Amino acid sequence: MERRALIVVAVGGVAGALLRWVIGEIITDTAMALLVVNTVGTGLLGAVTRGALRGSSVRRLLVGVGFCGGLTTFSTFAVEVAVRLDAGRPVDGLGLMLLSLLLGVFAFGAGTATGRPVR
Repeated sequence: MERRALIVVAVGGVAGALLRWVIGEIITDTAMALLVVNTVGTGLLGAVTRGALRGSSVRRLLVGVGFCGGLTTFSTFAVEVAVRLDAGRPVDGLGLMLLSLLLGVFAFGAGTATGRPVR
């Protein structure tokens, strides 16, 4: 593993995790904060995947792997859905799951539409 790549991913991950924390402080409803960070991160990852940062592997590692990886969170998503299901609120749990998936697919599509096509 290349040391430079490791550092770049770590820096991006720290920045993404810090932004996720800040958003959680601003948006105190955990489910809403979760939807925001996962939707934004998925849209950005769509742009990276499409090729918006194609010219630089360092930027792809920094933004795609590090930042988006630190910003988005599947574990919190799973916990939030499970908590609602365990509390006897299946409509809330399944609604959160469906909304998160739909927003993610939409954001990824929007992100790929904004990224430069790969040539």
